[in-house]
Amino acid sequence: MKEWRKQMSADVGLPVYMVATNAQFVSIIQQKCVTLESLKLVKGFGKAKIEKYGKALTDIVRQFYHGEVSA
Repeated sequence: MKEWRKQMSADVGLPVYMVATNAQFVSIIQQKCVTLESLKLVKGFGKAKIEKYGKALTDIVRQFYHGEVSA
C-alpha cells in the first residue's frame, strides 16, 4: 500500500499523507475494506477520496486477503 501511495502521490503531485495517512492504512487493513462502501467507515475518507483512490485501495486489500482483484 505504501508503494502505491508513493506512486499515486507522485502522479497527482501531492504529499503522500494527502493521499492516505499511515493511520488510515491501518484502519483500512483492520476493517478489511474490500468495498467502496466500507471505506466510508475510515476517518478522513469521504466521497472525493473514495472516488479518486477507492477502487485501487480496495483492490489492494482484496488481493491481500483473498488473492483476487476486481475487474
